[in-house]
Amino acid sequence: MRKLCSNLLEPRAIILGFTIFYFIWALLTWIRDPLWNYHRELFVAIVLLISALALVINRRWSNVLAAVMSGQLPFAFFAEFWMLSEYAELRPFSSRHIKAWLWGLSNVGLKPLLWLGLSIIMMSLAVASILLSHAARRHSSVQP
Repeated sequence: MRKLCSNLLEPRAIILGFTIFYFIWALLTWIRDPLWNYHRELFVAIVLLISALALVINRRWSNVLAAVMSGQLPFAFFAEFWMLSEYAELRPFSSRHIKAWLWGLSNVGLKPLLWLGLSIIMMSLAVASILLSHAARRHSSVQP
């Protein structure tokens, strides 16, 4: 029982539980709406679920997969930030550009910010695991 509780309190298990819950919620939302509606929530839920499963597997290849899959969402946020200056005809990184970006974030709601936060946590955990496994492998190959 103690081992089960300690396994459930690991960050990888908590992330997996959260993404399973979010996937079920997105799937139920998609089932209720007409089929021709595009559901960004379901797409993001699938990406996050694949990343979380790869984190739980905790192999080198699965950590790379998790880093790449979860790294797409922060990249999308950065691309939107960068393209806002083009669309709004503002100078990049000017005060008006940043103010327009923050105004857009305040109107978008909480879900995309939760996606961003979870994906950054998953990406950093995967990258840390990759670096630690690489350092351990290099250290074990140096010893006679």
